[in-house]
Amino acid sequence: MIKLRTRTRAVYLVASIFTLALVFKYSWERYQDRNLEWLEELDSSSATRWVTDEKARIKSSLLDSPLAKENERIAQAILQKNKKFSDGLVPNNSNENLLDLTTLNKSERKKYQLIKMDCLKTNLKRCLLYLSEPGSFDVDIREFDFLTKNFVSQGFRRITNKGNSDYTWIDSDTILSEAVARNGFIESAYHPDTPLIWKRSEAIQKTDKSLSSAQASLKRLMSSYSGKQPLRIVFNPRPQSGIMQQGILIGTKELKAWLLPTDYKVVAYLKNKLILFRGSNRESPYNGDVFEIDVQSLEMQKPIVKRIFENAASEFVNEVSIADNSVYLNLSRDLNNRIVRLSLRKDLADSWRISALASPTSGTVKFLDEDSNAKILRFTHEDSLRPRSIYAYNESLDLITTIASSSPDFDGSALKVEERIAVSRDGTKIPYFLIANKAMRTDGNTPTVILGYGANGVALPNVYRSVTGKLWLEKGGAFAFAYGRGGGGFGRKWHEDGKREKKQNSIDDFIAVAEDLISLGVTSPSHLGIKGANNGGLLVGAVLVQRPDLFKAVFCESPYLDMMRFKTLNGTERVREYGDPDVAEDAKFLKLYSPLHNLSASQIYPDVLFMTSHSDDRVHPAHARKMAERLKELEQRYLYFEATDGEDYDGFEGWLAKSNSLAMTFFTEKLGPFPLK
Repeated sequence: MIKLRTRTRAVYLVASIFTLALVFKYSWERYQDRNLEWLEELDSSSATRWVTDEKARIKSSLLDSPLAKENERIAQAILQKNKKFSDGLVPNNSNENLLDLTTLNKSERKKYQLIKMDCLKTNLKRCLLYLSEPGSFDVDIREFDFLTKNFVSQGFRRITNKGNSDYTWIDSDTILSEAVARNGFIESAYHPDTPLIWKRSEAIQKTDKSLSSAQASLKRLMSSYSGKQPLRIVFNPRPQSGIMQQGILIGTKELKAWLLPTDYKVVAYLKNKLILFRGSNRESPYNGDVFEIDVQSLEMQKPIVKRIFENAASEFVNEVSIADNSVYLNLSRDLNNRIVRLSLRKDLADSWRISALASPTSGTVKFLDEDSNAKILRFTHEDSLRPRSIYAYNESLDLITTIASSSPDFDGSALKVEERIAVSRDGTKIPYFLIANKAMRTDGNTPTVILGYGANGVALPNVYRSVTGKLWLEKGGAFAFAYGRGGGGFGRKWHEDGKREKKQNSIDDFIAVAEDLISLGVTSPSHLGIKGANNGGLLVGAVLVQRPDLFKAVFCESPYLDMMRFKTLNGTERVREYGDPDVAEDAKFLKLYSPLHNLSASQIYPDVLFMTSHSDDRVHPAHARKMAERLKELEQRYLYFEATDGEDYDGFEGWLAKSNSLAMTFFTEKLGPFPLK
């Protein structure tokens, strides 16, 4: 009996100790989390002092070095040169600069870039320009006059969220807007729900709500033009019922409500036909077929849907453009591109002829036009070693000609590009590109940087990275970019297999690429660095924590790192991609890979440089702040740079120059020397 009581007491004692340990662990974790929450206060005196101290550290250790200053000078020169080629504000192939963004940014202390423009087709001198700063959800929409080369005094202007930034012209004094402004000029809602007709000289809050009866939740406005008569289509990606969605036609100020099938996405209008993709309205690119709906069938409320293009299972539609009464599809398969033309046959009613253009297949192809009034198709092409060129396709001649080409920014004659395959932990094959010197030795001594993203179904583009080429590749470094799950390029399942509870797949895929480069003798852990921004910042942050033995340096830009509080830190829009930390089941898998919550006092981590912006309203700088502070507590090596208000980076190009030059300077110091120099 005594032995039984003793044993029972021992069991109770062990259970009590275990319970206390769990309580202590939970309490300590909550204490640690709350102990860093003061860094979430953007402009508090303590947080401001912390940022100032960190900037002083990086200034003395890196920013003031001769290499950093020279790299930034080179990067600025390259990006300013290329800016004129890519702005798209040079009509008739002249060199006349109609809007000087550099001057505008200096006068307004902004870092604006032009993200798109929408012109009144019946009077091409007036356009809406969409200006936004890097890292910001806000977009400043202004009316611009190309004859006077100035913004229109008392013209249309609105500052809103990018998610609410679809507008189109009805006539020279009327614009179709997608939502009501609730806070003066600033639109606070992410998801608009009331389309409006906005009259010139009227506040947008007082605009005609005549379209609201259609109950359309606008996320896309499109304009098509047949001669001088505009036609505009608005559709609802979040239908009120599970069967149909609303559509609205605006012709000569006549409003018509249509019913469209829910699982189709309107992408174009041509010859009284709507062109649609089938599939989720939220997914891009689209891996479904292409269909048409005749407008007359819509007017009778009996839409007749016909397939006009059957897509291959492994091919995806990236873009659609309309030119000279034809529909053009930008397709991709296995990271290669092709352009397909769909044209209505004259010899057979309602029949489409399908033909492929002799366009470049490697690299990245982008359409320049989405206007059915255009007589030619214009598109750009670039790849890792060839800078951007603009091409034109003449349908009547079946001929592609080069309109303009940007000059090279680095010597690529000694470089090669290889597509390789790594094998992830679960056996999945992960493609990646490697750019390196043709004479590279496989002795593991080549300084190498891997770029990653792996989220939102977005693939890293195979483009001409001019600054990286000049500051890294030309000197003998190697550069790789990976296509892990969660990203794009291989369809919806590829994306789904790297999101939410499957996010670890993205991390494993990136690790597999690093291990492959090491096993092939391209590089070694002492010469290997990784780089990522935004979602890519989360990726490299997680890899940093899980496999610190593989890397020497990490450049982590505007990252998500606190996955238990990302929703609170401007991250509501990311819940669908990552999961909801307020839901217990989601919180479990989020905490398993959250970089901030998996740092260990017993581990030695690679050198890390965090870069973020004080004005970033997409990714709160608190993510990087807290990770840096935790590394400081653990006595690890890190640097932190936060661009604060008032710092002049000469617009968007200046910010890119700072980011790229800082990364390449950091990697040069940590991963060198270059073996070929």
